[in-house]
Amino acid sequence: YIRQHACEGISVDDVLRATPVSRSKLERDLRQLCGRSPNAEIRRVQLREVQRLLVETDLTLAAIADRTGFAHVQYLCESFKKLFGQTPGQC
Repeated sequence: YIRQHACEGISVDDVLRATPVSRSKLERDLRQLCGRSPNAEIRRVQLREVQRLLVETDLTLAAIADRTGFAHVQYLCESFKKLFGQTPGQC
């Protein structure tokens, strides 16, 4: 569900509505499976798509933010730098 919908701007609550498990079970199982919280996994999927769009398209950061579920370009840039260690412009 996360991989299919992360770029729609989903939240952990959306994941919980789509899966028949409690929040604690979702947190525990996802951490065990991939070593990340549900929120961190959503953000990772979004940022991988940001990275792909930066490399493969000429879209503006605003357009990329819109396509990947980020409400604000600034938050996209901060999140990108935190995950990849560089700004989107350095990509």
